[in-house]
Amino acid sequence: LRSSLQTRWVKIRCIYHHVVDMPPIDVYQIRDAYFVQDGNHRVSIARYLGATEIMAYITDVCTAIEITPETDLNSFRTLLL
Repeated sequence: LRSSLQTRWVKIRCIYHHVVDMPPIDVYQIRDAYFVQDGNHRVSIARYLGATEIMAYITDVCTAIEITPETDLNSFRTLLL
């Protein structure tokens, strides 16, 4: 981690001692794939704490593009530019 990111991570980690203490994250869902809009540090801390679940506000996105959790999003770069 960069120093500034590490400092932010540590501050958030000090605030939240348990995953249940954390506010929900915001994610977009495209089929079975989830993309964090807000809460990347909380996800990182939840993983560090061994959590397998986290509360989230989910926005379901419908698209004709086939995306799975294994999709390399760089392959869509030309479509998005």
